[in-house]
Amino acid sequence: MREEPHAPLEDGQVRFKVDSFAFTANSVTYMVAGDMLGYWDFYPFDLSWGRSPVMGHGEVVESAHPDVPVGGRYFGWFPIATDVVVTVEPSASGLRDVGEHRSSHNLVYRTFEASDDPASEDHTALIRGLFTTSFLADDFLADNDDFGATQAIVLSASSKTGIALGWCLTRRGHHAIGATSPGNAEFVRSLGCWDEVVTYDELGDLDGSVRTNLVDMSGNSDAVSTVHRTFDGTLGHSMLIGMTHWESPRSSDPLPGPAPAMFFAPSQIDKRLAEWGSDGYDARVGETWKEFSAWSNDWLTVTRYSGIEDAMRAYQSVVAGHAKPNEGLILSLNE
Repeated sequence: MREEPHAPLEDGQVRFKVDSFAFTANSVTYMVAGDMLGYWDFYPFDLSWGRSPVMGHGEVVESAHPDVPVGGRYFGWFPIATDVVVTVEPSASGLRDVGEHRSSHNLVYRTFEASDDPASEDHTALIRGLFTTSFLADDFLADNDDFGATQAIVLSASSKTGIALGWCLTRRGHHAIGATSPGNAEFVRSLGCWDEVVTYDELGDLDGSVRTNLVDMSGNSDAVSTVHRTFDGTLGHSMLIGMTHWESPRSSDPLPGPAPAMFFAPSQIDKRLAEWGSDGYDARVGETWKEFSAWSNDWLTVTRYSGIEDAMRAYQSVVAGHAKPNEGLILSLNE
């Protein structure tokens, strides 16, 4: 933990107290892929330190903006920190980060939404962003006629992003196969959002004659290779979203079929905003989010950690892969 003295705010800046934030396997992906996807640029520090972005809630505790009062609570991307200074301007939904270094980032990453429902904040921090990614990934597949496939295999089906995608796929009637580790298989089956659940060592036993898409939340190159080779000639699309198995060795060996392609959710957002309009987009995502959020109450347990020492233990647990799939961790560096 590095401490920095508070400098006076400049015009247009606010100081957020980072009240709490979710830390999930997806948070590790932000770190691992941070250089490639620009996550480390959200809150730059210096050459030897980085502040990875996480989804959470913050309160304005100091303001040098005439239209932004102290006391407002907001949901959005915050750094892993006790507080942060951001240059903002009011927006229709809350505040927008207008710092010069953020100008190249998609608007979805620069928006702080006003929070008016304290009871739902934990679930919102834990799964709303992950759900939106999965909603858009499913929408991308459907928008491309599923690349001719009749089913999708999702690696890391116990991850919260994986669960959300399985739920979205089956919701629209698309055959969803969830792949997971043996230790998580029972939990994944109990969710009821998958048509089939297999363990990673069973991927090669699937029927390779069925036109299939692959969605990789794991970064497990062995599992990806098995699917590509099993469905050689019948793989429609290979999508990379996450790296829950971030420690797995990366392979540069060529794979049969379509090359794995990173899914960038903001691109699909921009496409749908152009086609549906802002109100139409918000309505579609909002309605589906309400359904998923209500469903998640049946299986998602929230555990909170406060203070630097407890938060560090929780952080290390997730990085080491010890977090339980039905548990969501909410951290705060503030006591």
